[in-house]
Amino acid sequence: MALMQLNLTACSSSKSSKGSNLTATVGNNELQGKRWELLSLQGNPIPTTLSKAFIYFGKDGACNGNGSCNSFSGSYTVTGMKLKLGQMASTERLCHEMATEDSFYGLMPKIDSYKIKNGQLYLLQGEKIIAQFKEVATP
Repeated sequence: MALMQLNLTACSSSKSSKGSNLTATVGNNELQGKRWELLSLQGNPIPTTLSKAFIYFGKDGACNGNGSCNSFSGSYTVTGMKLKLGQMASTERLCHEMATEDSFYGLMPKIDSYKIKNGQLYLLQGEKIIAQFKEVATP
């Protein structure tokens, strides 16, 4: 199976008053160990005819998911409510409908924070909601 390298990076680095880089840690946060199913991108609902796009944030700083056609995996870090997605790799299957997945992958680098409210995950760029997910049972 071919892998495609996605360059998905979001969020700026933090610096201390001495100017040294701080390492963001994953820690224990409410993202972890949950499967989040994609509901909308930039306010546009995801068609119900597609395979369920989702993302899963592991406790080890690894994340993986599916963009509705292709599987992806990579890393993430969380500092407070700031979220940074590292480089991602993805399979390269060609599916009938690729627009949702292409949009999802294209928006990932813009994500710089998150919030969770009423069992829903919101990935944000500043105050703007980039993607909305609902928590679903992990298979």
